Amino acid sequence: MNREWLFLLGSCAMVVANMVFDQVWLWSLSAVIIIGSAFMLLKRNRPTDTLTMAEATTNPAQMSYRYSIQKLLLSLTESIDCSLKAQQQTLADAADKLNASFATLVTQVKQQQLELQLVIDKLLGQGEFASGEVNLNKVAPLTSDTVSQFVLLFEEISEKSQASVRVIATMSEQMDSVFEMITGVKKISDQTNLLALNASIEAARAGDAGRGFAVVAEAVKGLSQETNTLNDEMQQRVHRSQSSIHSVKETLDSMAALDIEDAVASRQKIDDLLARLSTLNGQLGEQLHQITGDSQGVENEVKHAIMCMQFSDIVYQQNEQAQESLAKMNQLTDLLVDDAISEPQMETAILALLEQHQQVNLRATQASVDEGEVELF
Repeated sequence: MNREWLFLLGSCAMVVANMVFDQVWLWSLSAVIIIGSAFMLLKRNRPTDTLTMAEATTNPAQMSYRYSIQKLLLSLTESIDCSLKAQQQTLADAADKLNASFATLVTQVKQQQLELQLVIDKLLGQGEFASGEVNLNKVAPLTSDTVSQFVLLFEEISEKSQASVRVIATMSEQMDSVFEMITGVKKISDQTNLLALNASIEAARAGDAGRGFAVVAEAVKGLSQETNTLNDEMQQRVHRSQSSIHSVKETLDSMAALDIEDAVASRQKIDDLLARLSTLNGQLGEQLHQITGDSQGVENEVKHAIMCMQFSDIVYQQNEQAQESLAKMNQLTDLLVDDAISEPQMETAILALLEQHQQVNLRATQASVDEGEVELF
């Protein structure tokens, strides 16, 4: 194999390696080197730079497949170049949109922080709202006194929970008794099964005279097995019921253990508190509405930023198309170095590669991250 072939194959390997390490300028340079090497081979294999009319007439196959080689190589390099340019444009477009989106996001977040600080000042009576009659610092003590009224109700609930615990405990004991009964039934079933087995043995010893007895023994054995199956199912269901009862008992124990100590204030305090809170809510309505608008703006910008992140799919598609082109180039190289193939076979194989590559180029490749333009191959 001459030096030109080695140089061409080495350049192909260089393309593949550079694609793995994502060095765009390196594998672009390698593609150019491959084209130059291929044209050097074509030029060396021809007696002159151009075919005369007589040569084209006497040897049209040679001119045809060499022209096909030239056309395929040019198409492959153009495809690689377009894919790389589209990739660069996609990355630049996505980066610009991401920067703009996050810059807007930062501005809106700062505005939202100011609105939230204003709400906090009103709620806690801070800053310019320190002299307000109603704020959480004043409402909290009143709430604490009012809530204590419900302790009596909780105490009553606790007493009823304790009574329920006692009932549940009785039910649990009864379930234990059911378990014991099921165990007894299982023992009887096992003994019946053993008795049926012994009867079968005796019937076998009796020969023809014990044939009817054997049928009865087999039926008894079947009933024993069905009884065991039913007994196991009953035991599982009773066990699940007992587990549920145990869970209810633990819940009621927790409710009964609640410690309620303080007395309560009047119901009117709750009504007054609710009225004051209603007034406060009216004052905060405008600020909360503004916060909602800011939050919606933040949400929209985040969605836009997420949409821009789809550029990774687009870049993947473009790189995949470039890799397919390089794969066709590798196949062409294999054809060029195959001495066993005839010129007609060479021409047929090259035309097939050219047709496959043209079909690949028919697929549309997205080069923008605008909404609604995403296409997955």
